[in-house]
Amino acid sequence: MAPGTMANIWAKLRALRQVLKDLNKEEFKSITTKINTARQELLQIQEQINQQCTDELLCKEKQILLDIEKWSLVEESALRQKSRAKWIQLGDCNNKYFTVMIKERTNKKIMRELTSLRGTKLDTPEAIKEEVVKFYKALIGSNTTSLPAVDRKTMKKGPTISYEQGVALCGDVVDEEIWKALTSSVFLQEDLEYHQR
Repeated sequence: MAPGTMANIWAKLRALRQVLKDLNKEEFKSITTKINTARQELLQIQEQINQQCTDELLCKEKQILLDIEKWSLVEESALRQKSRAKWIQLGDCNNKYFTVMIKERTNKKIMRELTSLRGTKLDTPEAIKEEVVKFYKALIGSNTTSLPAVDRKTMKKGPTISYEQGVALCGDVVDEEIWKALTSSVFLQEDLEYHQR
């Protein structure tokens, strides 16, 4: 075969196919295992941070979080590609199924009817659009020329929490804390007193 001919290119692509398959299996076959392993490592690092916080542990935690994010995106991408391939394959062998799925996706995105806050049913696109715009305008509010913000200098003069307190705030909430907060609530105490009468 002469180099540069279509037959030569075809042969090279066929040879490359198996190499790419092997690479794919080697790199991506155990994505879920890699994610689970990284999550276990993250839990161990976070336990160590809770016991004694060091810069080295914080750097490890950051790196593991980046690894988890990377592998999660790879897994999501792989799953999305597999589902698309299956969907296209089903669509190619069954055009009716393919068109029904496209229609269903399109119909899910269309708002055909809406009940307004006043309780009236709206079924025209213009009325629905107007009601949605009114709702979000009321929710967000009107335009303003300035937005009040927290004065950082004043905030820095006030009391602040230490690094250890910040780490404690980021820790897991346990049932005892929830129970303590609920039983110390003024409303709950009034309710208990009322039922005791």
